[in-house]
Amino acid sequence: MKKRIFTLIVAALTMLSLMAACSSEDGRTADLTAEPSDNNPAADAVETTEADYLDRFSNLDFEGEEVQVIAMTIPGANPSISIVDNTGERIFDQLYQRDRDVEDLLNITIAYSEISENLNDSGLLAEKMQKAVMAGDCPWHFMLNRIAYGVATIASSGTIIDMSALPYFSPQEPWWNRNVYDNMSYKGKLFFDTGSISLAYFYSPCILAYNQNLAESYGVSDIYDRVIGGTWTIDYFNEIIDGTAADLDGDGAMKETDQFGLAVDELSSQSFYIGIGGRNDMANEDGVPTLVVNKEENITRIQKTTEILGVNERTLYTEGLSGYSYTEKRTCTFKAERAFFLGYNISGLLD
Repeated sequence: MKKRIFTLIVAALTMLSLMAACSSEDGRTADLTAEPSDNNPAADAVETTEADYLDRFSNLDFEGEEVQVIAMTIPGANPSISIVDNTGERIFDQLYQRDRDVEDLLNITIAYSEISENLNDSGLLAEKMQKAVMAGDCPWHFMLNRIAYGVATIASSGTIIDMSALPYFSPQEPWWNRNVYDNMSYKGKLFFDTGSISLAYFYSPCILAYNQNLAESYGVSDIYDRVIGGTWTIDYFNEIIDGTAADLDGDGAMKETDQFGLAVDELSSQSFYIGIGGRNDMANEDGVPTLVVNKEENITRIQKTTEILGVNERTLYTEGLSGYSYTEKRTCTFKAERAFFLGYNISGLLD
């Protein structure tokens, strides 16, 4: 039987996860996609409580059907699924309990499968899912994957359903990121979303950390005051980077054993660009996302980002380090107090 998938992005920036579903054309799937008695909640912006939202599903009964979910995992990264109870980690235990609550609400059983992907192998799960769907033999109902190598591959294959047409999907609810619906829908259609359904949504935002010991040594004591007071600027940030980089062994060449004002990875450039107000695309009046990176104000932001990241004498590109794991290479210099700032995602900084 011909099957199709619909996709939901379930995490943010570079670690975003994609949720996709194979939907059959039997009666049970039809019940899920049938119009409710009121208007489509995706089209109205009326706020509801969590209890009100859950009430919409009270009449659904899937008679114990097993829901198959396949998830991409990255070795050493924090997972977005929890298949074991009482791990001692509160967040993972809450994930486990969430799944049990959903099972009770809908009378289903959730079963997870995992596929491990290194960054160099990105796209394996998306390819696997797409082939299964196109062959009409998709064993999974949902897929958890990253955006760059999930949506980018599947969105162009003609196998994605418009999520905004689904009666039980409400992008205006606080557990979804409304910015995605407002800015990344295509002519009123939405083929992906992001939100708190996945831990990766919270792990992936990039932040700027600084070493308090180095700050004290260099007399930099006003970072928080400037941020809170609204006087933190890129120019001041550049001053700190310049003033705290040092050729420790005096050989005239900056190496990983020297001290840097800033340590970054390969994704930091887009984080700085977006952090200072840049945007990659936005929906125009016709509902079509339009590239805006070439606008004058964004070109200025790119130039500013280049000023931050483009000077090897003060900025260390951690992805070039060898002998470390993916996360270790990005944090080792900062942890060794040889980098004043570290631009990285929350997941890496928690380790």
